[in-house]
Amino acid sequence: MNCKKIISVLSLIFVLNSSQVFATSNIAEKHIPKYMDSGTTITFDKNKNVVTLNKGEKTNFSKNNSTNIKNSDLPLAKEGMKVTYDALGQPIVINEDARKQSGIIVDVKKINTASLTTNGSNISSPMAVTHSQTGKTSYYFAAGHKGQSGVSLDQFSAAHMTLPYWTTVHVYNVPATKTAVVYVLDRGHFSAPVIIDIDSTRFATFYPLSKGLFDSKIEWYTS
Repeated sequence: MNCKKIISVLSLIFVLNSSQVFATSNIAEKHIPKYMDSGTTITFDKNKNVVTLNKGEKTNFSKNNSTNIKNSDLPLAKEGMKVTYDALGQPIVINEDARKQSGIIVDVKKINTASLTTNGSNISSPMAVTHSQTGKTSYYFAAGHKGQSGVSLDQFSAAHMTLPYWTTVHVYNVPATKTAVVYVLDRGHFSAPVIIDIDSTRFATFYPLSKGLFDSKIEWYTS
């Protein structure tokens, strides 16, 4: 084999190797899965592939759930991101990126609960403005995780699509026979009619977990 052929072969090998390196360093963007069995918790490896941390179960209400989430409405998968799936099998982002958790800025909107009346339906401060939203409330297994807000979650934790972290929210069933106070610490639920996901322990103070969701109204206050 003459020198020109050797150079040509070596050049081809170099180009092929460079192409492989280029391909592996440009991993296609992937959205988080829009449905998994209730209670499943996943994370993503460096190639943005799903790694199951906790396997959930398919419940009657998750089997019948019509998932109408558009991929474009879901966050992009990132290495280290953690996602848990609620009673309907839809995603709640509980940890945007475990490696960068300390860098998250929390928008603190927690109000002084002493300003609320005992039944939680009114507030005593004339400066406060009441906001409300109606829809369905579902549940997820929040307690024991670190929330996307950067704090450890407990039974008072909740996920909402847009309210600032630490917003104090009053959840009522419809008709209003029970109420609960929760704090927004995560992001979800990504499709209507669910407006908020609360921890399973808090949900159980309204109805059995087997119900999956209930008609609700939520209220929050700003000054």
